[in-house]
This record gives sequence, structure tokens and C-alpha cells, in this order.
Amino acid sequence: MKKMLFMATAAVMAMVSCKKADSDMLDSARFSNDAAAHNKRLSFKNIGVLGYQSANKTGGRGMQPVPVANQYPIELIAELFPPTVNGQEIQASHVDANGSVAYVAYNQRLDGYVGGIEIVDVSNALNPSVVSQVLFPDRDISSVTYHNNRLYFVGACHMPNYPGFTTPAIFGYLDLTNNGTQFAGTGRTFNMPGRVATDLTIDGNRAYITSGNDGVFVTFDLTSETVVSSNGFADLRSVAVNNSTVALYSGDSKLRYFNKSNLNAIRTVDLPADWAEAKRTIAFHNDYLIVSAGKRGVQLFDATGTKTDEILLPTSLPNINPDEIVTNGVTNNNGYFAAANGAAGIYVADMTPVNNFNVIGRIDLNGSANFVKSVGNYIYVANGRGGIKIIRLVRGTIHGINCNTFPNYAGSSDLVVGASENLVHGQALGLQSLTVNGRLYHCGTVTVLDAVNVNNGGTLEVHGAFSQGQYPAGTGAPFTVRSGGHLMVEGHLKVYGDFVMESNSRLTFLGTNSRITIYGRYIRGNNITIIGTSYVDTYNKLDVTPDYNNVFTFLNSTTNNSSGVSATAVALDAFQRFEFNSLSNPSGAMQTMNIYEGSNLKLTVTFPADYIGRPYRYGKTYNQTVTRNFAAGDIFL
Repeated sequence: MKKMLFMATAAVMAMVSCKKADSDMLDSARFSNDAAAHNKRLSFKNIGVLGYQSANKTGGRGMQPVPVANQYPIELIAELFPPTVNGQEIQASHVDANGSVAYVAYNQRLDGYVGGIEIVDVSNALNPSVVSQVLFPDRDISSVTYHNNRLYFVGACHMPNYPGFTTPAIFGYLDLTNNGTQFAGTGRTFNMPGRVATDLTIDGNRAYITSGNDGVFVTFDLTSETVVSSNGFADLRSVAVNNSTVALYSGDSKLRYFNKSNLNAIRTVDLPADWAEAKRTIAFHNDYLIVSAGKRGVQLFDATGTKTDEILLPTSLPNINPDEIVTNGVTNNNGYFAAANGAAGIYVADMTPVNNFNVIGRIDLNGSANFVKSVGNYIYVANGRGGIKIIRLVRGTIHGINCNTFPNYAGSSDLVVGASENLVHGQALGLQSLTVNGRLYHCGTVTVLDAVNVNNGGTLEVHGAFSQGQYPAGTGAPFTVRSGGHLMVEGHLKVYGDFVMESNSRLTFLGTNSRITIYGRYIRGNNITIIGTSYVDTYNKLDVTPDYNNVFTFLNSTTNNSSGVSATAVALDAFQRFEFNSLSNPSGAMQTMNIYEGSNLKLTVTFPADYIGRPYRYGKTYNQTVTRNFAAGDIFL
């Protein structure tokens, strides 16, 4: 049985219709918990450390790296592309999160009513997963909010499929199960005035809802499921609430403040004119209201409605249409702010002192940032048809290591430790590059966008989390431990590109819970030393277990035009590298060999005849025939 509420004009304060409907208005909804199928839309091809480009509050080009280190290191861990509904494209419109679970809303780019919601579990940053989904062939979803194991939503519906509804705008909820990670398949849908419901927020047992176009601001009691108040305002975009105040942002370029206890109007603040019906959001930080003001960037207002600060949009960016640079959304994560600026990516700031923005920098995301939400250690950026970019704030306690007593580093973002220096730093640190000639001890979290070099005589000791580079391998600078260099790790070392250990270098794993994750290639020289046994090699790149029992036999490939070609190989070390130490009938031409382990074909290798003596690492993970093209002198590990 289903109750339908129609929330009418400003004067209507109660339910005006109540009638039965089937399946709680979810007959057309398609629920799925097939994570394996959903995860095919997750992409990891652009993951890695993100850097900040210069930005300021007065605009500017913002294309150069920030010259000083920052205390907000970040990395992109995944991109989620939108699903389709009956062959129709939908786009990401909104995100909310509860802890390490994110809820992604979708609507249709053009006119129509097609959308959905997906639940993304990011508790394992190495392996995020789309664990549950609901798709709607007859409704858009504008905004979602998690509350008490329910996911509340607003949007619009195709009215012929909703008997008794008199307008397209809708508000409702979906029940959740399994600690909020799956849809239970039940819920309710209520009718609202207007063409589309645009935003909602929940405080206590009340939901505050806005409807655009012929707009209405509705306060809804979640316990009794009745309307507390209803007031009409044109083109409402967003609603926010703090301890004492409810704020509305409307398309008639006004901010409206209400007393939360009795909903009496407090004041109205005029803003510069903005585009009609465009996506905009607001957010409170204590008594200060942060506003996404379109072409006016980000505006900050105090409790009296006085503007205290602003962040203007960049005046010009190469190869970007200025019309596509506009502030669509803002988010506050306990004093850490982000603004979605369309084609200009996102701006990040904190508030020091409380009534002013301190701009950290701009993050270029190679797309249009239409919405941003930051909760906990994550930032979620809606990129329209590009889906959602999941960004991790690399901060907090790692493996129980407390680093709050160590001093922050606040120098150049290109940190160079001199040969005679012995530096000790801690907490969160974001760098452009790192060169260690002496000794650096860091306790906390570190990201390095470009090269890390631990040079001869240098020691880098990391306690916490350390992320470097970008994936895929070759797109950025490697992490290199030079001959005579020493890398020490307690915690998690994550290398998105290539990890290079030159001959006579050392790697030491401290403690009992350390981990190394190498997304790119592991490249090594001779006589390296790896100390420690109680650690995890996520992708088994180090391969330090000795195994000399495999016999490699090289036979002439039937696809090779040369005749009488043969070679032998020997295992060089515990890393199972091997080398061609003899080769008959060398002609200087490319040779193709099948590599067998016993009688099992493992790999097809193509190499030049002068590759004799060059090492190649046997890849245990190969289970099918593949082809590698080698150039003389190449080393593949």
C-alpha cells in the first residue's frame, strides 16, 4: 500500500490527497547487486597522484604547479562511468556519502525522465566497487541524501506512470540494507509541486526540500510523513542548514535565510544575476554560508548576510572556452572546501582565519566539473557523461601510527634534502618532487606527483602512507632508489608508475603491517637488498622468493622465417630474470622465440639477434601467448 502526498502552493500546509498505488511506486525500478557487472564501468587507467596548480582569489591563469608544499595530498583512485537505461545515456548529477560508502545520482542530459542511483564502496581504496544499483526508466534523480539507513532523493518523473500525481516533481526514499551498501528494493515516492525537485537536506527528523521552476520550499516531517510548511519561491536551486538557520538559493539571484526553529524569514540577500535553472549549491561552515555563484565564482557570507570573501574564476585557461568556466557547486568537509568550476576543474581551499578563504590550488580533471562533494577522506566530482571521479585525501592515521607531534614541512614543493641534512617532518604533505641526498624521516602521509630520487648516501624513511607518480607507467617520472640509496617503509608505499632499484640499493620494510603496491613496472639492477619478511606485495611485483627449479627452453618459432635459430637461458637470481647467453645463426634480424616452462608454452618473445646477454624477467602471470617487442638494451622486469 502506498500513500502519495501532493505538496501544493505556499499556503497549503497539509496533505491534500492520499490514495493507493502499487509497489510503493517502484514497479518500473530495476534493482541489481551484481557488482561484477557494475564494476566493468570502473576505470583505473588515469589513477595516480594529483597535483595542485596555482590559483588565487582574484582569478588568473592557474596553469603552473603550486610552488610550496601543501597539507592536503590527494590521489585519483578510480573513475566511474555512467550506466545506460534502455540504451539512453544518463549523467552523474549528485553525490552523497556516509563514511566509506558513496551514493551517486544520475539524470538525463536532455529533456526526459531517465535516471538512477548507484552505491559505491570505497572502504578499500585499492579496489573500490559498485555494489548496488537502481535504474529508473521513468524518473530523473537530482539529489540524494543518506539518513538513518535510508537514501532520500528528489527529482522528476514521467507523470503517466504515476497515477494521481499532478506535477512531475518528486521526493522519496529507498530503504537500505547490509550497512547501507545495498538497496533493499523497497521505498516510497511523494509528489511535489513544480517541474523538478532540485535539492534536499536533512536535519534531525526533518527534510528541507526545494523545487525549481514553479518552485516551492517544503519542510517535511520524516516521522509522521507530513508537510510542516510550504512556501513558494521561483527557481529554487539549493538548500542548506546549520544549528540555527535554513538557507535557500534561488534562481532570482537571492539568498533567503529562515529561523530553523519556527521557519520565520530572517533576511534576503541579493546576488548578481545568474543563469536560469542552472545547477548551483550552497553549504554552511559554522555560521558562514558558501555559495556557488556561477560566473561570480565562490562567495562567502557571514551570519548577517554580509559578503566577507570570494574566489573569482580564472580569467583565461589555454584551450578552454571561457563560457564553460562557471562555479556549479561547493562542498564543505569540516573546513576543507572544494568548488566545481566546470571546465576549470575544481578549486580547493581552507578557511584561515574563519572569515576568509585560503586557496590551496586548482585541480585539473580534464573534463567539466559539474558537482563536487567531499566527505571523510574522499572527494567525489560529477563530470556529467564522464561519470564520477573518486579522489582520495591521503591523510589520517595509518596503521595506528600517530604523527601529530611531528612538525609540518612548509617549504618548496620541490623538496631537496642536502647531503649533510637530517630532516624530520610529519603529518600530511603534498609535493611536486622529492630528492634525498641526506636523510629524511617523515611520519604521516605523503604524495609526490613527479620524480622521487633517493640518491647515493641518501636515506628516505617513511612511517605512514606514501604515494607517488601516475599510471600507466611511462606517463610520469619514476620512483628511483639509486645505487647506495636506502628506502625504509613502515606503512603503505604506493607507486603508480615505475619503481626502480639500481644496483647496490636497499629497501627495508619495518614493522609487521607494511605494504608495497606497484602499478607500473619493477625495474632492478644487480646486488640489491630487500630486508623484512612481514609485508604485503600487493601485485607480487618484487617476486623475492627464490625459485631456481624452473627450466626454460627456447625453441624456434614456426612463424620465424629464419632456420636453425636456438638459444639457451640461465636463471640469474631470485627474481627469476633470465638472459640469452647464446644464440645460433644470428643474422641481425628480429628473432621470434616461444618460451616454454617444461612442455607448457608460456610466452612468445620477439627480440633482435644482438640481444645476447640482455636480461629479461620471466613473467609468472602469463597464461596465454603474447608478443613483446624488445629493443637492444631494454630491460623488462
